Amino acid sequence: MADLHHEREIIKKFVVFYNKQNQSKFLIETYPEDHNETPVSMRIEALYKDNNNKLAIEHTSLDGYVDQRKNEKQLVNALGPLRDELKDKLPLQGYYSLTVSKDCNMPKGINWVDFRNAVSDSIIKNANALELPKICRLTSLKIRLDNIPFEFTLSRHNMGDSCKGVFYISKFAHESDDLDKQKEIIIEKALQKKIQNYYLMLA
Repeated sequence: MADLHHEREIIKKFVVFYNKQNQSKFLIETYPEDHNETPVSMRIEALYKDNNNKLAIEHTSLDGYVDQRKNEKQLVNALGPLRDELKDKLPLQGYYSLTVSKDCNMPKGINWVDFRNAVSDSIIKNANALELPKICRLTSLKIRLDNIPFEFTLSRHNMGDSCKGVFYISKFAHESDDLDKQKEIIIEKALQKKIQNYYLMLA
């Protein structure tokens, strides 16, 4: 209930801001998601009304880039165990992160256990080749594996005595311009998916 209350407080603040920016006077009419008789596909968060005008509010979670959750789920399931498996197997000074390149696209029919073992062996081998950087800095190198059509970047970080020898999987790397373009695609797809339901609600 606390989360729902917090979400609605955010929605209210947004509408206050929207009213100020557009010289409008939208007031809450209903919260469709509270009504069990409302079809699930049409349970947007809120409807606001200003005379004959209505404003539909949808609060949702979007990927940061195209297919983010799909790709991250695959790799987290495959590589997540490495944090424990690599414990005490990496040089203790500094900690390590593995970043997957933005063009990550896992081949179909891949053997995930073999893939993880190949990544693990490569990390252990290359970790010794990475110099310990100066404090609060990092050193990095590219890793490519046979039959995997994208790159990894293995980095060694120096945060003093913190996280010695610990391994992390880093989020996918994208250039800022590329991210902006991908966000436009994601938002457009999300709006197209919801727009029909919005029109039904506003009719």
